[in-house]
Amino acid sequence: MPKQDKRIEARVILRKKAAILLEINDKDGFPIRATFPADSLIIRDDGTVLITEEEFSMGISYGIPWEYKFKQIVVLPERLSGELHRNGIWTREDVYKNPEGVKGALLSSMGVSLAYITQIAKQSIPSEED
Repeated sequence: MPKQDKRIEARVILRKKAAILLEINDKDGFPIRATFPADSLIIRDDGTVLITEEEFSMGISYGIPWEYKFKQIVVLPERLSGELHRNGIWTREDVYKNPEGVKGALLSSMGVSLAYITQIAKQSIPSEED
């Protein structure tokens, strides 16, 4: 008897003309999205689709593949410590009083800025909003 792949529930994010955008969670619980021909799927009454992981992998990936854009990011403990101190984060109380300072220290220590992320987005394939 042939092995049947387990079907998972995918959420319909958008249906536009002949395409459907679906979302599932990957093995780490992070959402991933892909586009499919509308006539290739059966949408249930609750707005979900049952699909195998193999079928989902055949869809057209949606969104910017951030994981490939940030491959060179390395957080050195000494740099993170220095950035935390620069932002006034020295104690547990400082962490609770200034979570934005912690976020800023993380971003600074990674060398990631809003300008860099915006640059990546501009260089990506245009979306319908462009």
